Amino acid sequence: MFDFFVHEVPNEGLCYGCSPESLTDVRAIKNYQCTAVLNLMTKEEMEMRQIAPDYEQLMCKQTNLNYVPFPIAHGSTDKMTDKLFQACLILNDMINNKGERVFVHCMSGTTRSPTLILLFLCLYRL
Repeated sequence: MFDFFVHEVPNEGLCYGCSPESLTDVRAIKNYQCTAVLNLMTKEEMEMRQIAPDYEQLMCKQTNLNYVPFPIAHGSTDKMTDKLFQACLILNDMINNKGERVFVHCMSGTTRSPTLILLFLCLYRL
């Protein structure tokens, strides 16, 4: 559905993009020296893309990537605010406490993922 891509946020331990759909995509994440994946997709989005709920987790396990699902429904900013803040706390723990290099993704990699990263940078890097 989407061409897989990885964008790197230089010097921040962060990458983001769309949902990985194959082992090749997950290996691309690994090639960016990521050690963890934070998945923001909902169960409904995975079903819509015909992705089994545990498929990404199994691919991550196979490539030694830590996998953290934290579904945030795509919608208005008002509806997403609390969930984005909670996800930011998780992302901060992964990066600043556990030393992970994290690939953050939603379905297309153009709304929730970059919004979460911007929030993280504003709260923890400015």
